[in-house]
Amino acid sequence: MSDSPELAYYRDRLDELTGQVIKSDSVVSRAKRELGQRRKALAILSDLQRTVRADMPPADVARLALTAASAALKMDRTVLLQPLPDGRFIPTTTLGYAPADDPALAPTPLDIPTDLRAESAYRLVTAATSVTSPNPSIATSADPFITAVRDTLKLPFFVAAPVMAGKRCAGLILSGRLREQKPFFPPLDDGDLSTWLATAGFLGSAIENAELFSRVKRMADSFSRFVPHEFLDLLGRDDLVDVAMGDQTRLELTIVFSDIRGFTTLSEKLSPEETFAFVNAYLAFAAPVIRRNGGFIDKYIGDAIMALFPRSPQDAIQAGIELQLAAAAFNLAPPIKLPGPIAVGVGVHTGSVMLGTTGFDDRLDCTVIADAVNLASRLEGLTKYYGSRLICSADALAKVPSPPVHRLVDRVRIKGKTDPVILFDIYAADDPETRALKHGTRHDFAAALNAYTTGNLDAADVLLAAVIERHPTDLAALLLATRIKHFQSEGLPENWSGVVSLDTK
Repeated sequence: MSDSPELAYYRDRLDELTGQVIKSDSVVSRAKRELGQRRKALAILSDLQRTVRADMPPADVARLALTAASAALKMDRTVLLQPLPDGRFIPTTTLGYAPADDPALAPTPLDIPTDLRAESAYRLVTAATSVTSPNPSIATSADPFITAVRDTLKLPFFVAAPVMAGKRCAGLILSGRLREQKPFFPPLDDGDLSTWLATAGFLGSAIENAELFSRVKRMADSFSRFVPHEFLDLLGRDDLVDVAMGDQTRLELTIVFSDIRGFTTLSEKLSPEETFAFVNAYLAFAAPVIRRNGGFIDKYIGDAIMALFPRSPQDAIQAGIELQLAAAAFNLAPPIKLPGPIAVGVGVHTGSVMLGTTGFDDRLDCTVIADAVNLASRLEGLTKYYGSRLICSADALAKVPSPPVHRLVDRVRIKGKTDPVILFDIYAADDPETRALKHGTRHDFAAALNAYTTGNLDAADVLLAAVIERHPTDLAALLLATRIKHFQSEGLPENWSGVVSLDTK
């Protein structure tokens, strides 16, 4: 018995409504899946945003990103391909492979189609639809690239997403599954590809940021070779970009000047190239001594070094002693043939300085300005005058709890200065013979200097004669003896205090 027209009508309407419901359920199900995938992608990116640091190496960023996305999308294997100079790509980060597979993967270069090196290009290779892409005509199931991925990387079903660092293709992410079979192994779809594109976008930005951070760090490291970090610390600045013209601070520092004796004469016997090589080789011996003892180099002046010691004059004096040892080590193996061994003079003084910037907006210099700086330089120059390797002012030595072996050599008024300066010869780094002679005659020398200071020239003359007899090359004793002879002949100046003015620098 056939249905009545009315029953047939309602049956057709019911079938139509059932179809619409099924279709609606499918749309809702697909929408829910897409929403879930978008949430998953957002969660991945949010986690990466919290985890990745600007100073993190790109390889570490890549492994974090690939691990997070692979786990969330339940991918069996993931590979990051990065470019070689010849234009091919090579696996650098792999997930899901057995250890035995890695040796075969790492050295295997792959040719990447040009279309996949653009941000707008991608591929989705599945069992149901052999290839999908922005332009399906450029890829088929027989595509050599797809064949290479399946044969070499053992990825039968995969997504391919380019990693763009700016406008440069920095890599290609390949991630996929070993089988596709519902319901436990659902086929890859556009949602999976979308998540990987978002991950690739994040990774590309992270790589670009890491490269920028590395470049900025290299620039900062380069700048630090011109402006020491210690200088910025003393100035109260965290970074060189924070320094402005006129920034300054007053503080007490110990200043060390070091210079190669007879450098001008020495350089006249060398070619410019040899002189340059010689200076740099010597500074390679000397500079680490400064840093090792808590100082930093403010500037190089040809063969000379000006260094600052914020902590203690003892650091500076120890550095001065070790500079003599560095010169001795340099003489053992000079980089070029020299006319003879080098000798180094060192001056040490402690005083108040202004540390800051000078110049104008387009050209700044970071330096210290003070009378103490000039005095330290003069002390270094006086090492030749007194036959000393290291001359230290009383201002510096008085603040050293356990000073090295030394002797008071003079009280002078240095050219251009009004206040007298008390000079000490630190002979701890002299050669063993000279050190023994200075140490053995130190009491007679001190007594002679005291007699000279109090105006008892005859007693001073006798005492110095004993010093010179034992140590005929003692320039400080010879200088003082000559001065005594002069005053014995010409008489002492009025208001004699043992202080003389020096014309030499």
